[in-house]
Parts: sequence; structure tokens; C-alpha cells
Amino acid sequence: MKVKFTSDNRVGDLNKEATAAKRAGDWVKAIRLLREAKEAEGDSYANTRLAKFLQESGDFEGAMEEIEALIKNSRVWTEGMFGHQPRSVQRAGQASWISRIHKDAALICKRAKNAKLQAFHERECERWFAMKKKLDVSAKKDKADERQGWEDAKKQGARGMAQFLEKKRSGKLP
Repeated sequence: MKVKFTSDNRVGDLNKEATAAKRAGDWVKAIRLLREAKEAEGDSYANTRLAKFLQESGDFEGAMEEIEALIKNSRVWTEGMFGHQPRSVQRAGQASWISRIHKDAALICKRAKNAKLQAFHERECERWFAMKKKLDVSAKKDKADERQGWEDAKKQGARGMAQFLEKKRSGKLP
């Protein structure tokens, strides 16, 4: 799937309609609307709401499948969101997102009274958050180095900036 960044209100409207359908007790419609929102966003979809609705509607397995899909897609989502950033920033962003997915998965498991799976997701949440904190150190340094590299390139004029941008495009920067 291609990363799509929607600038219209369609996804927001679908989410609002899903909430209204949930309040009315129409789980089939609510879930259908959230699936439409997910489809509209493509690989930029980064929301555990569908998984939560699935669990609340009684489809725990479907909720866990959705959680797994979000984790599996996290690299593609990260590249779409942070692809222009140094690799360390991308990795920190992905670790942060996976940590949040596991946090919501733990909540879903708690609501479903699945203590064993809840404990697993709580551990994974903590593990990925610790990884994110470690990656933040190198991400901060890499961003500073990139900014300094750009400032140095600007001093060299158009040729220096072109060389810097070519290095960035080719992945030769951190």
C-alpha cells in the first residue's frame, strides 16, 4: 500500500460517524467506518482505535490481528513520516510508535481479561520505550550534525547545497 496523507476531513468525518454508531450500539457500522478511515489513510494509518472497537464489540482476535498489523506496518509508516530524517530519528520514531501500540494492546487485553497477554504487551511497551530513549540520544546528535552540515553547505553556495542534498537523497548522511 502507498503512504497517503489525507488533507481533507474525510477521515475525521468517518471517525466521528464511527463514534456515533458506537454510541447507538451499531458495532457493525462503527467498525465498517473505521475500516474505511484506515483504507483512506493507507500506510499512513497510525491509530489503535479500530483495534479497540473490535475488542469492545467482542472480537478480541480481530483486535489482536489489528495490533499485529500496526506493528508489522510500523516501518512503512515510519518511512512515510520520518523518511527525510536521519536513520536514528526514524528508528526512534518507530520505537516510540511500537511502544504506544503495545500500551494500547495491553489496555485491550486488560478489558478482555487476558492477563497473560496483557503482561506481555506491558513488557513490550516498556522495552520499546527504553529503546526509544536510547535512540533519542543518537537521534539528537544526528539531527544536530545534519543541521551543521546544511549550514556548512550553505556557506559553500549552490554547489555545496546541491552536494549536501545529493548525499541526503542517496542515504550517505547518518
